[in-house]
Amino acid sequence: MISPAERTRLIEDFIGYYAKQPADPSAPQDMDIPEFWAIEALDEAVHNNPELAWSVILELAGLVKSQTAIGCLAAGPLEDIIRYHGVEFVDRIEIEAKRNASFRYLLGGVWPSEDPDVWSRVEAVRVESW
Repeated sequence: MISPAERTRLIEDFIGYYAKQPADPSAPQDMDIPEFWAIEALDEAVHNNPELAWSVILELAGLVKSQTAIGCLAAGPLEDIIRYHGVEFVDRIEIEAKRNASFRYLLGGVWPSEDPDVWSRVEAVRVESW
């Protein structure tokens, strides 16, 4: 469990990390900057604390502005939540996608899940793939 202050720092440093990256999403990312810890921490949370990861992903969905950060949030933590915990989260994914345009857009950057039942439900609520 992390404190509210640590959670806030995680979100701020995730955003800060992508603010320091090149504007071109195809350019290599710098993993040597201090804020990179937040990327690793969110990845770890997906595997070890998916409830925390889910709440952070939802908050970030409304906060991140750069296309690089949006793409990495979609193709990283959100895609992994669906891949590893899709059965447990698919109901919430459907609800969130119906009420949250930013989250629905984020789902467009997720690649198909290995679970066809989960994936068909995600596909039904996301915008077109990007």
